[in-house]
Amino acid sequence: MKSTFSGILLAMGAALSISAVAAQSTLPKEGDVVCSGVFHVMSNNVSMGEDVSQYSYQAVGGLLTEKEETLLDRMSGRCVGSGRVVKGTLETETGMCEFIDLTGDKLFTTTSSTKGDIGTKHTLAGGTGKYTGITGGWTSVRRSLRSPIEGQGIVVITYKGSYKLP
Repeated sequence: MKSTFSGILLAMGAALSISAVAAQSTLPKEGDVVCSGVFHVMSNNVSMGEDVSQYSYQAVGGLLTEKEETLLDRMSGRCVGSGRVVKGTLETETGMCEFIDLTGDKLFTTTSSTKGDIGTKHTLAGGTGKYTGITGGWTSVRRSLRSPIEGQGIVVITYKGSYKLP
């Protein structure tokens, strides 16, 4: 009985993976980017007194779109970056992200935020496989959750923008 149940789960997983790969291979040449993701964040901070601090971070997570067969659907992502906070206000933050689809093809973005920005700007910086030559970008907005682990963070991020393939 146990082996039958395991076989059914494996078959379902394979079928879902095949349909996801097929869906991502039919990506339109251009379109909107609208999705949400959850990322686990680990960071390091150095403070110079109470007024200035510098931080670096690595965030790892995954994305889902409301509409399947759109860019970023079921992609995992990893971002690294750093920023400076002056008197409790973000002065600047820059980083880089890679997003990986179910077939292994990747998208690369550069990120930036400055004082007064509502969200982080992502500019597409290229890709591999079916994403080679992609252009465009999006804005992401972060909302923090309380982490169950001291010194680590969890954020929910929404993305909105557009892309164009050659």
